[in-house]
Formats: sequence, C-alpha cells, structure tokens
Amino acid sequence: MHERRYDRYLDCIHVFDDYVERLWILLQRMNEYRDTTTVIICADCGRGAAGDWVAHEAGLEGSDSIWIGPSPIQVYSTEYF
Repeated sequence: MHERRYDRYLDCIHVFDDYVERLWILLQRMNEYRDTTTVIICADCGRGAAGDWVAHEAGLEGSDSIWIGPSPIQVYSTEYF
C-alpha cells in the first residue's frame, strides 16, 4: 500500500521509468534485438474506480481492469504462441 504518501509513489514511478529507459537503450544497442523487440509493461492490479483509492483489495470496483503499454506502438507477430 502507498499509505497515502503520493510523493513516495511518484518517486517509485521515476525509478521504474529509469529502469525501462535503461532496458530500452540496452535492447537498441544489441543487434539481435534492435528494432525487432517489443517491451510490454502492465500493472499488477487494477486502479479501482473510487476517487480515493489506496488499497489492493479483491473485489474493489475496477480493480480487475488493468492497462498495458507496448513499445513500440506498432506490434507485429510472425509466430503464434
């Protein structure tokens, strides 16, 4: 839980953003991954619909809805899993 410390939550987002940037730069430097790799980032749980949402409770309205963010935006697949 974030204990209503939004400042710490934002600090964590900045750290995570730095990790993703470093991963992306590394992948682009490697010939076997450059321009052929998609990184997909998703949340571990939903945000919830309540305006003052601070918990990770099962059954909380909206907590079953998560987001994903693929990069690059255009995702192509030549294989089926």
